[in-house]
Amino acid sequence: MRSPAVFTALLVIATAASARLITKHEIRERQLEAAKRWQTSGRSAVRAAAGNTKPSGVKNITFTNPKAAEFYVDGASLPLVDFDVGPSWAGLLPISNSSNETRQLFFWFFPPGPEGSLDDLIFWTNGGPGCSSLKGLLQENGPLSWSWGQAKPTVNERSWTNLSSVLWVEQPVGTGFSQGTPNIQNEDDLAAQLVGFMQQFLDVFAELKGKKLYLTGESYAGAYVPCKS
Repeated sequence: MRSPAVFTALLVIATAASARLITKHEIRERQLEAAKRWQTSGRSAVRAAAGNTKPSGVKNITFTNPKAAEFYVDGASLPLVDFDVGPSWAGLLPISNSSNETRQLFFWFFPPGPEGSLDDLIFWTNGGPGCSSLKGLLQENGPLSWSWGQAKPTVNERSWTNLSSVLWVEQPVGTGFSQGTPNIQNEDDLAAQLVGFMQQFLDVFAELKGKKLYLTGESYAGAYVPCKS
């Protein structure tokens, strides 16, 4: 079962003060409502605007698979973030289409900014092995920055989303919010996990098929990336 497309850590922090953790059902309902609002406003804005830039400052992108709405993240309502980071999609997807598959990888996808290219897709992973790719998103190259010593998130003016769509993936299984029993023995097993995940990802977000894909990362990603190429 897929988990809701939310940044769980932020939700836990934001709800701690009220001593109530938001339920998965509440998250799902808010998520679907936000996706519907974005899709409706996005279509009308694109018709009225010159080019294909949305009012939020990102390139317009619409996913036709209804499942995509389950992963939609409203960038204006992220806990503890007092600015709109724009639309994104996040959550868990299995590494195969088997009905018995329990291993899932967590991802967070952002479309490009107004000057970015819709023809490109950057895949980012941190190293480790086992380092969360959210470190890259939140402290290095994502649209928001929440690094050591910062009291709250800030806009990252050097975000890679200024140039391209970016997909951050927490892999292999057992890393970060990814779920399942870690069982890989080598980089070939790791590559098989990611290939399976990407097949599921592109089934949901089919409009990203055929994009120019750039595999990149840091640290032990120097061993990961060649195995995935």
